[in-house]
Amino acid sequence: MTSSFNTRNLFLGLFTVLVFTACFRAKSVNPEIVGPKWQRVESIRLQDPIRNLIGTPFEIYAITENHFARISRQDTLLALYDFQDSDGEIGRPILDDNFFVRYTLDAGKDVIEFHAARNPGIQHRIIANDLKNPTDNKVEIDREARLNGAFNDTETQFVLLTIVNFHYVAFYFDLEPSMNYNEILTLTPTHRVDLMDVEEGEDQLQVVRFINGNYYVGTKNGAYRLTPDGNAERPANVGDLGRWIVDFFKKDNRIIATGFNSFDQHSSLDNGLSWIRLNEESELQEIEVVGDSVFSQRALGFPWGLVTDDLLDVDEIVYSDEIDTGEGSNNSFYGIGYSNGKFYINYEKEIFYIESISPVEEE
Repeated sequence: MTSSFNTRNLFLGLFTVLVFTACFRAKSVNPEIVGPKWQRVESIRLQDPIRNLIGTPFEIYAITENHFARISRQDTLLALYDFQDSDGEIGRPILDDNFFVRYTLDAGKDVIEFHAARNPGIQHRIIANDLKNPTDNKVEIDREARLNGAFNDTETQFVLLTIVNFHYVAFYFDLEPSMNYNEILTLTPTHRVDLMDVEEGEDQLQVVRFINGNYYVGTKNGAYRLTPDGNAERPANVGDLGRWIVDFFKKDNRIIATGFNSFDQHSSLDNGLSWIRLNEESELQEIEVVGDSVFSQRALGFPWGLVTDDLLDVDEIVYSDEIDTGEGSNNSFYGIGYSNGKFYINYEKEIFYIESISPVEEE
């Protein structure tokens, strides 16, 4: 794990705690309540902290700087792949049901690797600078974003946000998968979209999400909506310059955008074309929708909280004794997933699961 990535998240986490003292409603645990028991996945012992984890309909994936693991729905280790062909990982890997992307260094050059999850040898490898135009200085992978890219829902397109000439540029890639999605037959760069008013800066890029047919980019300077054919627009309100948009997620018939400031949560009912600022105080920050539940973190690495039905508050979760949620754990939680009726989380190098998640109850 790169030092810049750790430093950024530790700083952002500490800063977020100071600003959002109300995040996660203050509660005390009633000692008479017997909480759910998280079970450790005993079949796997990883050497490095987990950088991302997801649940798919059939398996659970976890990735570290040096390894990619596939775990069955019965919690047995199916495969453990060792990455041995790079000088280190940069940025956070992007996982999806069949493919994943990781970013590495090769002789000091930023490299984009596309892998098939069930055949994780490198399928395609692109040196970032090979994407640049003659007038570009260099193409650089963003090392600090929670998610700097996203697949579409069929995993036939991937959009990556990079830094070029001190601003952000979206590169589109078309993927041709094999019939069983065990291989990427072809990978073709197709579009380049320059976001000239999103300048390079500390914590500038937050996420890239694919929701309902479009890509959403959250930044410290507002949001963009990118279409699959390479058009970019700044929707009113959520796209306003200077409005720090943290994340996007879909719930029922709405797309929700969370903001760094507690009153900057927005909602769209027309697939992201227009947005309404809710003007209600919200604790939601960095989001994952898992199963039918919505979870929030104050910053990447912090313990997960369970979002309430009104999508405004975040309840603390009952964890087991093996999972420390104190101040020292703020760089420990990097993934949450759902598969076969169970929730999965990582805690540093380990994976835990449980069938139902309970909020901490007030005495």
